Amino acid sequence: MATLHAAIRTLELEHQSSGDADTYARLLHQRTQLANALNPRIQRAMIQTRCFFALHEDKPGRLLARLLRQRRRRAYVPSIRSPAGTLVRDPMHIAQAFREYYSTLYHSVEEAGPPPGHLIDDYLATRIPYRLTDAQRTTLGNPISSEEALQATKKQKNGKAPGPDGFPALYYKQFGKLLIPHMVKTFNMLLSGDTFHPHSLSATVVVLPKEGKDPQQCSSYRPISLLNGDLKIFATILASRLGAVLPALVKRDQVGFVPAREARDGTIRTLNMIHAARSSGTPMLLLSTDAEKAFDRVSWPFMFSTLRAMNLPAPFLLWVAALYHVPNARVGVNGVFSETFQIRNGTRQGCPLSPLLFALTLEPLLESVRNNAKIPGLRGRRYDHKVSAYADDLLFYVTDPITAIPEIIHEFGVYGQLANLKLNMEKSEILNVTVTEAVERVLRRIHPFVWCAKRMKYLGIWLTKHPQDLFRENYPPLWAAVCRDLVSWRPMRVSWLGKISILKMNILPRLLYLFQALPIQVPAAFLDRARSFCSRFIWGASRARLSGRLLSRPKSAGGLALPDLDGYYRAAHLVRVVEWTTGVGGRCGRTWSGRRPRVSPRPCLGWRRIGDPLRRVATLSWVQLYGSGTLCYAAAPSLPTPRQCSL
Repeated sequence: MATLHAAIRTLELEHQSSGDADTYARLLHQRTQLANALNPRIQRAMIQTRCFFALHEDKPGRLLARLLRQRRRRAYVPSIRSPAGTLVRDPMHIAQAFREYYSTLYHSVEEAGPPPGHLIDDYLATRIPYRLTDAQRTTLGNPISSEEALQATKKQKNGKAPGPDGFPALYYKQFGKLLIPHMVKTFNMLLSGDTFHPHSLSATVVVLPKEGKDPQQCSSYRPISLLNGDLKIFATILASRLGAVLPALVKRDQVGFVPAREARDGTIRTLNMIHAARSSGTPMLLLSTDAEKAFDRVSWPFMFSTLRAMNLPAPFLLWVAALYHVPNARVGVNGVFSETFQIRNGTRQGCPLSPLLFALTLEPLLESVRNNAKIPGLRGRRYDHKVSAYADDLLFYVTDPITAIPEIIHEFGVYGQLANLKLNMEKSEILNVTVTEAVERVLRRIHPFVWCAKRMKYLGIWLTKHPQDLFRENYPPLWAAVCRDLVSWRPMRVSWLGKISILKMNILPRLLYLFQALPIQVPAAFLDRARSFCSRFIWGASRARLSGRLLSRPKSAGGLALPDLDGYYRAAHLVRVVEWTTGVGGRCGRTWSGRRPRVSPRPCLGWRRIGDPLRRVATLSWVQLYGSGTLCYAAAPSLPTPRQCSL
């Protein structure tokens, strides 16, 4: 083909200069030969494309997800306000405005002046709950092996935007046998004091608009750092090691990015606090704090002091220090790149290690709140419940607001001076649960928080004053959004098998999160309407030719594994029952609020028909959902062990 291209080009130039008919005839002959050579390749590509669609159009995967994805507005920034306040529209000026904003943000520690090291050490001396043992330190400090690098390479996702070097994850997977030995050697050489090349630590910051924010403000965009592939592999190795010991360093109040902890732990705990406060008549309000650019403002001296205080080994600290040794970045917006600037504080959003380091850095603040006697919490069976955290989303259970709220603000102030955390009081919210109106009026005059009238959103769940309002505030709005999506997807040319896959990969996860995070009784009429609407979506305008029960069977039993919403709803609650009865999720035989479970007057019927997952917990013979929404149960004498139960 290269020879044909060269001959065609030569004949084209000759024909332009001479205009000879014989030359033109030879040119046409060469073009015909090139077309004959290209046609088989084009036909093969068309056949491969059809095969790909035939194999994947009815399966839950990336192809079907792209078909469902709404046409998003292009990530284009038409105008932005510079730090000086002027409105700029030129692409180069827009990139420069973002550069100035992020350069100031990532130098906030230097501008404020880092605090002396002895103040940080004195603060951490009494605020580190746990420290690593010698055995745990040995695991963290061992040299990196080729097997670890191989596993970290496999974890990298294909199709992600590469870093400044332009090498995607597929490059490292394809040439892993050649690259991994050199990467392992480079990573281990960092233990001798060597550092990465400055180009290795460079990143491209892309901005994503935040929903509901002013698009002309630089602060209304979320910065995502696109790191080089080899650096992400290195960070993945460190994150895998640190994740194994993270639950031993962070108390259970923090549920974000900690292995074996989920967001539902925080929501269920909060619902139990609301229920306990209303049952006991304890005055309580919920304070949800907003930290301004929490990940981007982390002070490196405070972070490394915290890691040393938690007794992390020196080799691991050297590896982390290599990641934060004079990194640099540039902003990419509208296809234009700004000039490079240095980064002096913050953990990068997009780095696998960043959320783990942030959780460790925030733990001294949470421990300080726990140890503060002037911040009383709601008394449980074993200890006081004061705060729940998911990364930087903090929710305080305030029972004495007149005294406790100033102390919480004071704790934020002391911690913020050392760790560079800034509390945004104008965006922090309060939901009054049982506090009197007189106390609320006093607090409204003193503190500039946002007071929620009836509900407050936390971790995707609308929290309400009264438990009976939880269903109305959460399920109908979500189902309305689901119905709008299903209606918009009906005209798509997708088979009914593909529509079942759509319900699995898009609709079921949205409902399942509510099933798991909200232990409340969902009316049977709601589940019936959901099944009916899903059936109409599958069959379209025609009559259903197969029953939903048959479609819900496993494929091995002749069905198509259509999600049974009623079965998932019950299984989501029974999972928590198994955790309670086996001692995994709490004290065996008791709920988190300390109340003894009540026995239902009748056995739980129907578990045989809702699938295999519930058959594994058949020894749980009595289950009841009562009016307040809290799950109560009584277990049979023969309980499954954690090893036997696969839920």
